[in-house]
Amino acid sequence: MKFYVMLTMTLMLGGASFNGAIAQKRAISLATTYPVLIGDTFLSDYGGSLGAAATIDFPIGGNLRFRPSFRYERLRIGENDGRTSGIVQQRINGSVYTAHVALGYIVDLAPKLVVTPEVGMGIVRLKQQVAGSSDEDSRRSGNGFSTWIGLNPMYQLGSSVSVGVSIAYQGVYLEKWRETDTGHDRQLHEISFGAAAAFTF
Repeated sequence: MKFYVMLTMTLMLGGASFNGAIAQKRAISLATTYPVLIGDTFLSDYGGSLGAAATIDFPIGGNLRFRPSFRYERLRIGENDGRTSGIVQQRINGSVYTAHVALGYIVDLAPKLVVTPEVGMGIVRLKQQVAGSSDEDSRRSGNGFSTWIGLNPMYQLGSSVSVGVSIAYQGVYLEKWRETDTGHDRQLHEISFGAAAAFTF
């Protein structure tokens, strides 16, 4: 885990140093997200709740952008959440923490409208907790990595403010939590929808 943290920080600092030589504006975007889990895995039984994301946009040449981001998502399963047919289960809450690094390319669609497709990868920490229980056996956590493909249309409101939406696919692959785990138990696939605001600086 320490290696993953060091790698992410190194890439972020590298992006910042590249930007220093280029006279272009950086931007930070803040977003609220709604994850929709897809696929047929154990973790896909979770229902999406809400999430938040913060992304820093570093110009690295032309329309190419280096985009590190941090994301948090809250998931749930059980208690008539609509994904457990006919059976009321004890509620389990899940928290997904992700640090991504991605490359994006800004495409001008109109004078004030751009779209940024991006692709990247990151590190993930997933935590599970049985609601209402403080027992050690009621919670577990695991680390892994993720792949990321996103599309971000943004409309410029002023000289330093833009608003827009985002849609992205994320595939999460976790390390073994238990000896009996299979690949089916350790994958999470989602489509994430979001609303964002970006500020240049």
